[in-house]
Amino acid sequence: KPSCVRVWDIDRDKAKCFADEMSHSLALPVRAVETVDAAVGDAAVVLACTSAQRPYLHPGNIRAGTFIAAVGADNP
Repeated sequence: KPSCVRVWDIDRDKAKCFADEMSHSLALPVRAVETVDAAVGDAAVVLACTSAQRPYLHPGNIRAGTFIAAVGADNP
């Protein structure tokens, strides 16, 4: 099991609600964080589900060797 799952959203309240729900449902520690860097900086796996129109993950955010599964950000 991972030591902690971190979630981030531009809407902090939605991130907190999601973290609380997932922590309970999955019986894993899930916590909302305030920045993208806090969410992905040392992560081995990053799951990005977004409808964002602009990039929010950049090479400087992600450590080498991190697996990224991105869903939703597939439009120009």
